[in-house]
Amino acid sequence: MSIINNRYSTRKFNDREVEGEKIKSILEAAMTAPSSKNKKPWEFIVVDNKKLLIELSSKHKDSKENKMRNMDKSKIHYNGWEKV
Repeated sequence: MSIINNRYSTRKFNDREVEGEKIKSILEAAMTAPSSKNKKPWEFIVVDNKKLLIELSSKHKDSKENKMRNMDKSKIHYNGWEKV
């Protein structure tokens, strides 16, 4: 329980590479996480190329901004709850 009670969110990261063994360990833990009907519908992609990561991040940000701009303002979503 202590690991759950003492968890925290990180919003600022160091600009350094994460060791491959740590990434492998995290991915192994993620792949064993439970899912509905044990379907495990996820995919994991590790990007270790800094230039590609910046490019992908930029494209995601542009896409997110376009979605927000074109969103139907009559519907507002709060964590899965819809207010109309």
